[in-house]
Amino acid sequence: MKDFTCDCLPKLTCEFMAVRNIQSIYQYFESAHGQLTSFIRLIADEGVKRFHYNFVAAKRLMEVNMSNLNTGRRGLAIKTIVAIGIGAALVVAIYQVSIPVGFIPNTRLQFNAAVIAIIGAIFGPVAGLFTGLISHTLGDALFYGGVWWSWVIADAVYGLLVGLTFKKLKIYEGGFGSKQALIFNINQFLANAVAWILVAPVLDILIYAEPSDKVFAQGVTAFAVNGAVTLIVGTILAFAYSKIRVKNSSLEKEA
Repeated sequence: MKDFTCDCLPKLTCEFMAVRNIQSIYQYFESAHGQLTSFIRLIADEGVKRFHYNFVAAKRLMEVNMSNLNTGRRGLAIKTIVAIGIGAALVVAIYQVSIPVGFIPNTRLQFNAAVIAIIGAIFGPVAGLFTGLISHTLGDALFYGGVWWSWVIADAVYGLLVGLTFKKLKIYEGGFGSKQALIFNINQFLANAVAWILVAPVLDILIYAEPSDKVFAQGVTAFAVNGAVTLIVGTILAFAYSKIRVKNSSLEKEA
């Protein structure tokens, strides 16, 4: 009888080793699959957490920005635009209400400067600048058939400069008193000097080649007239508006 033990042993050993290798490979891949699945789940969980965190943070930031837009900044912008519109309309409405200054050509006593000054003093330099710019442009175009740009720019500069001290004046808050009136008038006289003794004459010479003696005489006269009108009319308007704001604030508190 032939002994197959010795002949078959290597073959069985090889098959057994092959089976064990296959099992090991399967176990390895199964383990790797489990680790890979856990890793993917971990990444997914972290991704969801980070996405949720970023989404919440972005939502909060958007809510804060929308709140600022709806309350403070947007309100200020709308208030300024409305003030510019009202101020420009008032100036245009009284544009031809004037008294000629006989000894200086093309120079008149007008109330425009007081309105521009009070808009700037209440609502700030941007409101003052655009009130002066828009009102003078429209007034010239409507009533004189052309725009004298050197004086338009001078009025815009005047409104801007008067508005620089609006926070100290506290007209809108109802805190305009004697001290604030002094600050207002010192500032408006300085603004008038810059606008009419410096800006307007220099631009008259540069843009229109006007005689220097004529334009500087006009500028000094405009400075004196506008300063006096603003001193009287502008100060009265400032006190009146400040008192109105105090009454409105009291009514709002009672309500």
